[in-house]
Amino acid sequence: MKILSNFDTRLDWKTFLKKVEQYWNHNVLLIKRHPLFLYKAFINLLVGLWLFSGLLYLLYIQYSENIIYFYVFLILHLLWIGLWIIILLKKIISNLWTYKEFITCREDLAKIDMSQFGSFLKYSMIIFLYQFFISVINMIILFTAGEDKMISFGWSIWIFIINILFLIITIKILKRFIDFEMDFIIVTRDEIESFVQEWLFKRKVVSLDIKKIRSITTEKDWFFKSLFNIGSLKILSEWDNEWKWEIRFNYIHRLWKLKIALSTLIHQNNKKDINLSE
Repeated sequence: MKILSNFDTRLDWKTFLKKVEQYWNHNVLLIKRHPLFLYKAFINLLVGLWLFSGLLYLLYIQYSENIIYFYVFLILHLLWIGLWIIILLKKIISNLWTYKEFITCREDLAKIDMSQFGSFLKYSMIIFLYQFFISVINMIILFTAGEDKMISFGWSIWIFIINILFLIITIKILKRFIDFEMDFIIVTRDEIESFVQEWLFKRKVVSLDIKKIRSITTEKDWFFKSLFNIGSLKILSEWDNEWKWEIRFNYIHRLWKLKIALSTLIHQNNKKDINLSE
């Protein structure tokens, strides 16, 4: 799905296939993050569920005398949160099922449904618009049906605030998924390119000449990552005129396997010694 010129959910595989055509299979590496990177999305989802429970409490107080309204809006809101959780879990499970430390050939890429992330974004936006629409109807009914307009207006303000917080939570979750899906590294015999999507309107691309690579360092900086064998990759090169000399990429699984593949590929066109350290 391509929304803007700098926002293409399929850029990783398009770039990979272009490089494969240029260098042939097994001479290109596509490096992606491990799905554990999405744990912050789950934390944000738990915050969203806490807000959701607060919303249900407000609904119960509002419609304590008209309990039918409470049950109607309860079902409508539960439908929203249920669909949202199902979509999130489906996305996480599919990522875990198809994850590889790196992709080297078309056959590996064919196992991954590249259209899935675009669908996930569309469903997420539709579900949030649904939630917003239902909340607007709720506020209108509350304000028109309530006997005390000031109290009804006060409850409507609280519902509005909760929906704004829902929007912030949704944006945080989507941003985490965008970073997970759209940030990647492409390695060939000639260069290493890092693609970082900085929200909708900006993409940062750093390219390092293989011949100028000085060191490749891997790190496991805290217990949680070490427990799951997750680490970070840091690639340093000589200084150039544009001051592009470093690439960092985190949440990579089984770094030792990636380091072997990197050193093999790099040494095909670079005879000098490169420092491979942890």
